[in-house]
Amino acid sequence: MLIRFIAVFLLLITGKVHAESSSFRFHLSNEPTHLSVYQQKNSSALYFLGQLNESLLSFNKGQLTGRLAESCKYVHSKKLECSLRINIKWSDGTDLTGSDFVRSFQNFIDPKFKTYRADLLLPLKNAKEILSGQKNPDTLGVSFKNNKLIFDLESEDSEFIYNLATPLLAPQKSTATEISKADSFISSGPYKIKSWNKGQKIILVNNPHYFNKTPRPDLEILFVSEDSVSLNLYEKNGLDFLRRVPTLFIEKFKSRKDFYEVDQFRFDYLGFGPALKDRPHLREALSQSLDYSELQKLFSAKAPPGCPGIPKELFNKNSCLLFNLEKAKLALLEDSKINKSLPKLDFYFSKQGGEDHKRALEWVQAQWRKNLNITVQLHQLENKIFVQKLETDVPALFRKGVNPTRPTCLSVLQTFTEDGKENYLKVTAPDYLKTVQELKKSLDEKKKTNLCQNGLDYLLSNHLIIPTGPIHFSVMAKPQFSGWTLNELNQLDLSSLKLAKP
Repeated sequence: MLIRFIAVFLLLITGKVHAESSSFRFHLSNEPTHLSVYQQKNSSALYFLGQLNESLLSFNKGQLTGRLAESCKYVHSKKLECSLRINIKWSDGTDLTGSDFVRSFQNFIDPKFKTYRADLLLPLKNAKEILSGQKNPDTLGVSFKNNKLIFDLESEDSEFIYNLATPLLAPQKSTATEISKADSFISSGPYKIKSWNKGQKIILVNNPHYFNKTPRPDLEILFVSEDSVSLNLYEKNGLDFLRRVPTLFIEKFKSRKDFYEVDQFRFDYLGFGPALKDRPHLREALSQSLDYSELQKLFSAKAPPGCPGIPKELFNKNSCLLFNLEKAKLALLEDSKINKSLPKLDFYFSKQGGEDHKRALEWVQAQWRKNLNITVQLHQLENKIFVQKLETDVPALFRKGVNPTRPTCLSVLQTFTEDGKENYLKVTAPDYLKTVQELKKSLDEKKKTNLCQNGLDYLLSNHLIIPTGPIHFSVMAKPQFSGWTLNELNQLDLSSLKLAKP
């Protein structure tokens, strides 16, 4: 980490940053450890993998559109068909066939690959049995006939189609993903790997066999962990795309033509782990002792924290936690009548959130000390270690971002069920689980909003989470490049990237 920082610093002070470049340069906060979509655990690396791996569909501005598939549609509530494009190819020029898709889906659910997001395929017939080792992967409900991929669902699921827009479910020609052989990786997306200089950068070049024949500029992907360093690089023309403007600088840059705000479909929250399961009054006290309006001003947020981050049209009323110090102190008093002492309160969060998350949680820490005289210890970890911590020993307090693959309320509420890969809250309440199941089956939009409301009310009224509110990303992009898109699901699409003529 220190060596990487020094390298970037020397780049700046020696003036070796070019004023112009024909390559489109952006950064990742951490260097990927592999090329595998099976083990992918963070959204940052998807900015890289999404350029190599093309999905059947794409999603942007509320609409699904065809990519490797011309279109996908439900034949009925338990069957989905996708018509593939004609003559699609791998980056080595060989045909990309329907059997490649079928094999890739089977590998994705195969327990031997230990796929982190295998839950994306759980709606398919036999998927659960395959994942548990009871059936073979070739029994998965996906087949190919007459240039159509056919998906057979275990039960009615109107939202599975959205999963087909994630690059995680893109076809894979090889399961070998060693970085040492990166330049031989065969891709399905708009780019292929030219070189990977470990600890420095990755260079991607245009895939000439990609179906969209737009001539694309090369990509250079740097590894920069500090937001302030990446901002300096951007200002000195060392980067062409800055994927996160630190909050402290938004006011300074927001009037510039290269500044953009992109609303995100996310559900970030502060979570109370199993250690506080039997302390409902303590959870209530912690939830109501934060001055959310103050935090909103601190980060120039569009809406106050304490409110669900998903669009309001998905539920039918405002459901927000409110600052009420009197009630918070009464709740803490109730907790003290039952419990002799406070538990040790350790708060864990990921470095991937950057300086903004650290500042926000230092504010939360100070609020609890000031308003309740409760001391909380903060622990900031590398993202990989943080995720391991959540998977093996969920702490009493943690901050987690839910980055759904579908722009729906169900995709959020399912996170906290048995099938949810990131169910760190360990929710087992029958009423909540019933609400999620009904939401999964329902096709009535009004009923969906009511069910969404019920699910959110359960999480908030029981003080299981503190939502951080609606999120938008502040990004910057050099004007000589056009054609890039960053969608609501934090997927960066550079398939139509163009460099303006001098």
